[in-house]
Amino acid sequence: MALLTEQCSQSLAAFAESIQNTETWQEWSQAQQALEGDAALMLFFTRYKELSVAMQNTKAQGGGLSGEQMAELAQVRDGILTHPLYIRREEASEQLTRLLQGMNSLLTKRLGVDFAAMAAPRSGCCG
Repeated sequence: MALLTEQCSQSLAAFAESIQNTETWQEWSQAQQALEGDAALMLFFTRYKELSVAMQNTKAQGGGLSGEQMAELAQVRDGILTHPLYIRREEASEQLTRLLQGMNSLLTKRLGVDFAAMAAPRSGCCG
């Protein structure tokens, strides 16, 4: 037995399309694409991940990054956090989150259960 009927599936597809047609979604999508398309910013992300992994590995062995590495990590982090494309994407993400939370509230009221909580994967024995 299928979990979704054809009618429900079509309604969900229309709902998803209506979300994608909002200005909020369009701005987020464009901001995400611009961020991913910026090679220099992607190098910052890559270097930040490398330094973060190195820090975790040396911490696990009871050590830490050198002062030079810590300075580089801070510099890379600041380069990301102050980059206009990153800021744009973060602002767009906040707007999209508000939109989706509003939609969840409407669905929750209509269904009588917290839609997002019920749809979230469960972990462990108790929830």
